[in-house]
Amino acid sequence: MDSAGLPPKTGNRATPSVLESKTFKDGAIYLYRRAEYKKPTWYIRLKIPGAKGYVWKSSGSTDEYVAYKVAEDLITNRPLDPLQRHRASKLGCGGGCL
Repeated sequence: MDSAGLPPKTGNRATPSVLESKTFKDGAIYLYRRAEYKKPTWYIRLKIPGAKGYVWKSSGSTDEYVAYKVAEDLITNRPLDPLQRHRASKLGCGGGCL
């Protein structure tokens, strides 16, 4: 792993360039935005307790709070409804509006 917590370059795949990243819950939740994408969507890397390795997902949102909520819901096995995620991103949630 490199300093951003991403795997090293393997084969023909380039190491993703991270624009911004945040770590929560002692590294169990890692949110990041990739520089090479036009839309600054937050991506999620999760360390699920008792599972081997990491789970990688797109939050589908450009809002950091919504991305964190999606990650938290994935850890607790309560997937966020797509309509809730859409509404929260439209509201510009800064915290607690879901």
